[in-house]
Amino acid sequence: VSARNPPPESAKLNILLSREVVAIAKKGELIEVTMKDGEVMQADYVISTLPLGVLKTGTPTFDPPLSVSKTDAIERLAFGNVAKISILFESAWWASKITVDWFGITRSGETARGLSTQYVNMHKVAGKPVLMTFAVGPAADAVDGMSDAAVWNATLANLKVIFGESVPPSTYKAITVQRWGTDPYARGCYSHHSTTSQGSDYAAMGSDEYGGGVLFSGGGTGET
Repeated sequence: VSARNPPPESAKLNILLSREVVAIAKKGELIEVTMKDGEVMQADYVISTLPLGVLKTGTPTFDPPLSVSKTDAIERLAFGNVAKISILFESAWWASKITVDWFGITRSGETARGLSTQYVNMHKVAGKPVLMTFAVGPAADAVDGMSDAAVWNATLANLKVIFGESVPPSTYKAITVQRWGTDPYARGCYSHHSTTSQGSDYAAMGSDEYGGGVLFSGGGTGET
């Protein structure tokens, strides 16, 4: 809906889900957004929160092309990978032994040191018997190709080292592994400087395009 013809104040905000954007273009004074299914919407302003990993693929397309400073920043800045692992148990079996928010273990080996070595005590935060852990660095890339069962086995091995062989249960109620590296709408997470990036690249990522018609926000648009 164009702001030049705004809906009545009583109208509810219409949030459209599962709409993949394939093109963003400036059409006169308006910004035109084209969906994968061919639907076209026009607006006065567009706010893009596309992850850097998605922008690096060249999709959606921008017409006219984005400024050189922004395309250079997209190319130069690096984009990492992290997998988040959330495990729901029947009970918070660790609660009597761990009262802190974070705890962990150190491991040797390029992959092992980043796989399920840090834990967040979600029971303390949310009141649910959940432990959240992560895979970072090379371990995140490894988890992208692992089954949930394999991830659990690696996690269980570390929990046994922390709490003792007989303390952690051998089964869980549910497990969710968020593999952002293989998610086509994320393609990783956490932007960072590369050996070729410049100090001004983050500012370029957060700058607007088309005279303020397209605004950029989210990860990769600021140093903090």
